[in-house]
Amino acid sequence: MIKDLSPLTAFYSSGGQKIRAAFTEIQGASIVLLDEPSNHLDLDEVEALIQGLVLFQGGILMVIHDEHLMSGSVDKIWVISQGKVAPFHGNFQAHKKILQFSLNQGSLALVINQD
Repeated sequence: MIKDLSPLTAFYSSGGQKIRAAFTEIQGASIVLLDEPSNHLDLDEVEALIQGLVLFQGGILMVIHDEHLMSGSVDKIWVISQGKVAPFHGNFQAHKKILQFSLNQGSLALVINQD
């Protein structure tokens, strides 16, 4: 069952309260899908989200670019690249280094090909 938590969270004043209320509602769920969950959150709200994600007993599929949220809330990283999904064995910092290296290699190849 897909559940929209927007009406529930409209009754709470702070983002942290909204996040806690949302996690109370989803207890017992098998999986939670989150698309850029920290986009409109302040730092306190992000911390509340991290706490909720760490305590959540189900699976979490999260599309995210927030390094702080990712580092504080996940223990496994899956990478989508060239149409394939694969587990990444390492933390976000290690993945970031690989991406930077790949980008630098691609930039170098582009420069070489332009001459």
